[in-house]
Amino acid sequence: MSIYSPQNQPIANNRTFLHLFNSLSLLFLGGILFTFIHPFTEGFSFFFLALMAVVGSYIGLFYAWLYPTNNWPKVFAFTFLLNAAGLGWRVALEWGEVSLIAYLTLYRTGSYLFLTPLAITVVYIFVNRLIHKRTLKD
Repeated sequence: MSIYSPQNQPIANNRTFLHLFNSLSLLFLGGILFTFIHPFTEGFSFFFLALMAVVGSYIGLFYAWLYPTNNWPKVFAFTFLLNAAGLGWRVALEWGEVSLIAYLTLYRTGSYLFLTPLAITVVYIFVNRLIHKRTLKD
């Protein structure tokens, strides 16, 4: 066994907690950061874009430890559904506000729903291959 093996890590013992952490993170950040992370649009902030990048990297890292085999369709589906639920939560809270019309364009909604899970899945694939390569070396 290698030090990079997921069976040796405490993450393997806390699967339920990590699933809950990933789910809540994606749900709340999906709703909160929707209007702040689109470049060249109103309300854009580099701080919130960086925050989503860091949290997305952590979520991808945790998924790599939760699913040691290359299971990227499952990771993409989980992140897509949770991100969509967070966006739906945001729309339900702001329903009827005039500013919601400016944010619910096809470009913003479609890119947000597709690019965030895609970025998390890319981090998952990269980390998973790195872990697998290190395990084979040892």
